[in-house]
Amino acid sequence: MRNGRTIRIKDPQLQKIRNSLRDVIIAAVNARLREYRSLQQRRTSLKQFLRQSICCCMTCGRRDRDMVYNKPQNSWYCTECYEGQHEHARKMARIEQKDLSYEDKRMADYYDTFL
Repeated sequence: MRNGRTIRIKDPQLQKIRNSLRDVIIAAVNARLREYRSLQQRRTSLKQFLRQSICCCMTCGRRDRDMVYNKPQNSWYCTECYEGQHEHARKMARIEQKDLSYEDKRMADYYDTFL
């Protein structure tokens, strides 16, 4: 279509039909978007259930390893990731907690679940 071309409808009945068709198209697109968002939410929750299951490691996502359950986190870790988290948690436990920022305290709480 040529740039700057204007389409004008002067008949009020045709304008009403045009506007109604636009409303129908917009409503159909909005309905499909709602369906899409609903499917995205379901997909997200299913992925979260999968990540917390024994099927794969919460950290690395590997599926072919032995798993260790971390009850406070309600999730499974492969033995390698769990050992790494456990080692880091022991190091964090040695650090004095009073001078830590909020984020560091949250991370310390997370690592405490591996002790």
